[in-house]
Amino acid sequence: MKKLYPILLIVLGTNIFSQSWVKKTVTTSSDLHSVYFTSLETGYTVGQFGVIFKTTDGGDTWVEKTSGVATDLNSVFFTADDTGYAVGNAGVILKTTDGGDNWSTQASGTTGDLHQVQFLDESIGFIGKSIFGGDLEAVLKTVNGGSEWLKIDTGSFTAFYSIYFTSSSVGYGGGQKPVFGDTYLLKTADAGENWSETVSNMDGLLLSLFFPPSDTGYAVGGFSAAVRTTNGGGEWTDMTTPISGTYNSIYFTSNTTGYIAGQYESGSLPLILKTTDGGMTWVEQPQTETGILNSIFFVDADNGFACGRVGLMLKTTSGGTTAINDRIPIAAEYNLRQNYPNPFNPVTTIKYSLPEASYVSLKVFDILGNEVADLVNENNQAGNFEVSFDAAELSSGVYFYTLKTFLQGRKVNFSETKKLVLLK
Repeated sequence: MKKLYPILLIVLGTNIFSQSWVKKTVTTSSDLHSVYFTSLETGYTVGQFGVIFKTTDGGDTWVEKTSGVATDLNSVFFTADDTGYAVGNAGVILKTTDGGDNWSTQASGTTGDLHQVQFLDESIGFIGKSIFGGDLEAVLKTVNGGSEWLKIDTGSFTAFYSIYFTSSSVGYGGGQKPVFGDTYLLKTADAGENWSETVSNMDGLLLSLFFPPSDTGYAVGGFSAAVRTTNGGGEWTDMTTPISGTYNSIYFTSNTTGYIAGQYESGSLPLILKTTDGGMTWVEQPQTETGILNSIFFVDADNGFACGRVGLMLKTTSGGTTAINDRIPIAAEYNLRQNYPNPFNPVTTIKYSLPEASYVSLKVFDILGNEVADLVNENNQAGNFEVSFDAAELSSGVYFYTLKTFLQGRKVNFSETKKLVLLK
């Protein structure tokens, strides 16, 4: 009935982008919570029920390793090619010294859930943890590669879902106070011995921290919470993001280029946002896979990985999207143009414009409202598009074509219908 020739001409588009996050297969039904690479080829991911996987070919294949535990693992970090740590619920700390082939447990001194691990060198490391009951210390610290972990009371009664040190003395942590539900960011200037609260202005639970330089940092979390500091945590200001959702992870590859990974407020597609101006503006990178992303990590400016729900693993080798032409001005508004030629026999061209990335539906209906052609049903980046519609199998008559665009999962934000006439 129809022949479809979608053409990404984008004669008026903003930066012309090609999709460049590719799904990689991790054979598991467990959720993946954290990903870390020690080189372009070698990486690790950990997750639900104690799963650990390793790749040695840049994420093309993943081999499961035996962790020896069945509790969820929430974070993985390597201090050298062969030496790494994984932490998880119920106070679990694992260490490997042979590149992940074998993992041994370390005594944490707690049964609280451990959320994130970071090492400054092969000896000094920190872990952010939950607080409950009489176990009120939100930070674990080691100075001997995990042979001994010391519990540190921050004095804030705040669980640390994320922790990030910019030097051996200065670090940040944050999360939520279990009783009051308030979100707090804390800072230490003496290697974790003492912590002070800073005003975060965050409405949602803090889930991830990142500091590219020492004084400029970013924090993201639930309910689209995204804040930024440029003075070492003295003040945090809101960042404007284009998509509502839960922001589970943030990572910067330079002082200005960074990524947020998570989930949409509605819908089931992975959420990835990118900034190239230090968080002043963020651009959505639409995905076609189904799932939720929990962690994002970049080996360098181009090569990155994001992992998530039910074994989901995405990879980019071009920084998320590839700009083809940065000099073309942006489409000013949503627009569905009249097909040309019209009347037509049997082929005509339909053009439409998108000022921002959107999920697009373009369909053709007969005069009774019956669908006769489904021309477009996919994510499009911003720009102008052409679709060739071949009605060779249809009868002469009046038809209608409707363009609908969707943001934030499946929320319709634009719809327009036009008439076309087939004369044979």
